[in-house]
Amino acid sequence: MADLFDHLEDAERAQGVADPAAVLTDDQLEEGGLRQVRAFVRTRASRNALRVQKHREKAAAEGLGQVNVVAPEAARDALKAIAKRTAGGEPLEAVLRDLAGLQRPQAVPGPAPAPAPAPKVDTSPAPERPSKLPEADALVVAAAHAPGLRGWLIRRLAGV
Repeated sequence: MADLFDHLEDAERAQGVADPAAVLTDDQLEEGGLRQVRAFVRTRASRNALRVQKHREKAAAEGLGQVNVVAPEAARDALKAIAKRTAGGEPLEAVLRDLAGLQRPQAVPGPAPAPAPAPKVDTSPAPERPSKLPEADALVVAAAHAPGLRGWLIRRLAGV
């Protein structure tokens, strides 16, 4: 730091200046539209900056990081619940399953829907099905197909 200060104060004695005569004087700089200022600059990080840096490094070591998401206001509580519970150590699958199970579709008053036509009965033999999904996967698939906001959110997070 002292080398830089010496360079600025006395350009003729400073090392590394090719042509000291080419350095502009204060008067020439002021004529060029520049204004001389004096400033104090923090050379070390403050205690708060060190604390924040330590906190971020610890979070990164634990695999945590900040994610900024643009979502409907109605999804705010669900997103905060997912973030809080997964940061607390709960597996994402369990949190999504739990949140999907808590959602109940709300009835919207309006005209009664028309009766559905009678379903067609398929009399052909059923094709062989692959082995059933494990219970946990079946629950996640069911949650992803749930109607409403939580189902949409699960599909959105899963990329489906």
